[in-house]
Amino acid sequence: MKAIVVEIDGKNMIVVDNNGCFKKIKYVEGCREGQEIDVQTGSNIRYLPFLQRIAAVAAVFVIAIGLGLYGYYSPYSYVSMDINPSVEIVLNRFEKVLDVQPLNEDGKKIIDGSQRFMHKEVNVVITTLIDKAHEENYLKDSQDNEIFITVSSSKQKVAKKISEEVKEYAAGEMNNSDIEGHVTAEGVTIEKRVLAREESISVGKFLLLEQLQQVSPDADIDEVKDKSVKDIMENIKKQKDKDKDKEKEKEKEKDKEKDKEKDKEKEKDKEKEKEEASDKDKVDNKQGNVDKKEDTVEVKKQNQVNQNNKKIEEEKNTRQKNNQDNKILPVEQKKQEKKDDTSQQPNVSLPLEKQTSKNDDIEEESAKKEDKQNEEKEKKADSKVREDLYNKDVEDQSETIGQGKAKNENEDKDSNKASRQNEDENKNENEDKKEKNKKD
Repeated sequence: MKAIVVEIDGKNMIVVDNNGCFKKIKYVEGCREGQEIDVQTGSNIRYLPFLQRIAAVAAVFVIAIGLGLYGYYSPYSYVSMDINPSVEIVLNRFEKVLDVQPLNEDGKKIIDGSQRFMHKEVNVVITTLIDKAHEENYLKDSQDNEIFITVSSSKQKVAKKISEEVKEYAAGEMNNSDIEGHVTAEGVTIEKRVLAREESISVGKFLLLEQLQQVSPDADIDEVKDKSVKDIMENIKKQKDKDKDKEKEKEKEKDKEKDKEKDKEKEKDKEKEKEEASDKDKVDNKQGNVDKKEDTVEVKKQNQVNQNNKKIEEEKNTRQKNNQDNKILPVEQKKQEKKDDTSQQPNVSLPLEKQTSKNDDIEEESAKKEDKQNEEKEKKADSKVREDLYNKDVEDQSETIGQGKAKNENEDKDSNKASRQNEDENKNENEDKKEKNKKD
């Protein structure tokens, strides 16, 4: 059967069970007023006499009016305050203090007997404990201090509400006492308290251990059990800073890798540009060689044309000279022949001077006709030679550069052939003229 300790009197204590019955039982070591215990029926339990029962009821009459004694003494929420020391305050549903328990050796020093906190408001107990911690030099004037308060309850809303209240109480007391520091308060579930009790540490240090393990997975209970909240928080901060530094290093490494990739891309682009430039140079050099070859071929062609023109001019001059010689020779021969004929022929009716003048006119007219005919033939011959050269030039341009040499040789042959043909034609013409002049 469940019962709550109402009073402790030496070796005995008075409890009230859930039926509202008062009982006097032997004191059990560790029990405190307001604590819920299990009681069993037996020889050690005896019901109080009527008058004693009335006296016990009177002791808690004011508290119990309109309320159930069992409900008043039932723990409803737990306030854990960690500085180092660590203590736990047990509250009922009316936020009255049922008990204050130390959670480590330092906690015993600031409690100094929990009985004096019974039935007090939680704010009174919080301020008293902070003052005692300051007095014992757990909270120092010359540096920042850290207080971590957690409130655990079966109802989350209750835990959150009380955590906000006790945070305000604690911060106000630190400000009034000129204590520099920071107060952190959190509301948690009752399950967190159970887990913390299994590890024999406060709920606040259990939460700090979880935070530390997030940044340092190898951390264990020894990292928080006997250390102050400030030291634990600084350790967490250092680990977080290390993680940030590691993240920064990772980011730097990533940036370096990105830069390397960019450099590689740039190198590839440069190599590509070099290859393109090299290919372009090769093409340009090839084109330049082609142009040089073409220029060489063109020069050779031009030289050949100039040589051909020179030959044509020489042949033309030669023909003109021959024509002039042919003109003079027949005329002189004819004059001499006529003189000879005249000396042999008998005198005619016309005077000799008139006959001679008439013959000279005829000869001059005949010579002019021959000159005109010779000029026309020469023009035709020149036109034919130039046309042949032009056709050969066109053919040479359509052929590849590698065939330039062969073309030039063919042109030379054709040119020589044309020159020989012209010479033969001129020779034949000269012979025909000579024959004709002889006949005349």
